[in-house]
Amino acid sequence: MPTEPDGCVQIGTANVVDAGTPDHPLPVVLLGGGLRAVIMVNAHGENLCRWLPLARSLVLTGLRVVLYDPRAGTAAELAQVAGWLRDRGNAEVAYLGAGSGAAVALTAAKTTSPPPYAVVALTPTTVPGRPAPIRLLVVAASGDRAGAETARQLVVVGRGTLRLVPGSGRGAALVTGPAAAPLVAELAGYLHR
Repeated sequence: MPTEPDGCVQIGTANVVDAGTPDHPLPVVLLGGGLRAVIMVNAHGENLCRWLPLARSLVLTGLRVVLYDPRAGTAAELAQVAGWLRDRGNAEVAYLGAGSGAAVALTAAKTTSPPPYAVVALTPTTVPGRPAPIRLLVVAASGDRAGAETARQLVVVGRGTLRLVPGSGRGAALVTGPAAAPLVAELAGYLHR
């Protein structure tokens, strides 16, 4: 059994399993036990600890949440985690990525079979071509001019829904802290539709 990669998940509050292969282990943290699962993809240089507040909130709404620190940071790696979940009974899987993790989620959505039932992109840093025809929610802070502009472009290309929130936070920071409670509730509702 692998150990939790970053030391921020207390023993007994989650399961840590290997969703990788014998040659390429990939420890993932599983929280909750819902039939719908959400895989959270970190921005480059961040670790899974940034997602814990949002993950715990989503678990309280009945979702299973999967956190991992990308080894390769590729769409194939994310698709591998999704396949691992589906093989264990989570037929409906969504991707939620922040920053560069949003690009990974959008790219994986084009190649994963079956595709995720939804993708949420928090402050996407790039528009990785035309996204798959999936439900897409793009979130950015109105005070983050570059992030908001990229989000607008992604919504046009991907025919998604744009949600601009007050402030200038980026990525996982948008869903952290007391002021984020309305957005967290909105994300939970979106992931349950």
